[in-house]
Amino acid sequence: MKTQDNIIKQTAKIFAQHGYEGISMSVVAEKSHIAKSVIYHYYKDKDVLLKEMFDSINSQLGKKRAKLPALATARERIKQIIRFQFEHAPEVVTILKYYAAFRKQFTAQEAGGYVPTKAYLHVEEVLEFGMETQEFHISNLTKDAKVITHAINGFVLEYFPQIPKEEELDQLIEDIADFILRAIITNSQNRKGGEIK
Repeated sequence: MKTQDNIIKQTAKIFAQHGYEGISMSVVAEKSHIAKSVIYHYYKDKDVLLKEMFDSINSQLGKKRAKLPALATARERIKQIIRFQFEHAPEVVTILKYYAAFRKQFTAQEAGGYVPTKAYLHVEEVLEFGMETQEFHISNLTKDAKVITHAINGFVLEYFPQIPKEEELDQLIEDIADFILRAIITNSQNRKGGEIK
């Protein structure tokens, strides 16, 4: 493993567990078995290292998401997103904690300011698909995608680092998907001309 890859990997592990305040160049050096001076050679400070970690994990997750098969229904695609988030919980938690620590950098760039655009685009695509297949109707696609993304990630944060396995995970995914779809369908039925009855 390349030196920088090892540094990023160990940084992500520490950051997912302990957040911004719980990480330092000394701790990264100790956990990666690399001299602190070598880490400083690549990264001038903790924030630069964390930005590199964030970019690297975001890129890796994007490549993995791109390989997911296109399933036949929106329900199956929502379950796929939930499973993906749980199966990649350490990376997802790292991204979420980075966003929490550096929120001001994102809100200056984002129109809505709730979550970075990339964080909810895959949910928005699934919701668009569900509307195309007439599984449901959504009047405010972006807003609902953000709320659903928050809900799914909230579950991941709640369970991390003790992520359920096998049947327990399968049941949890079903329960979350049912909850999300009930909310979408109920909301669709209660709206008339974009207004809640």
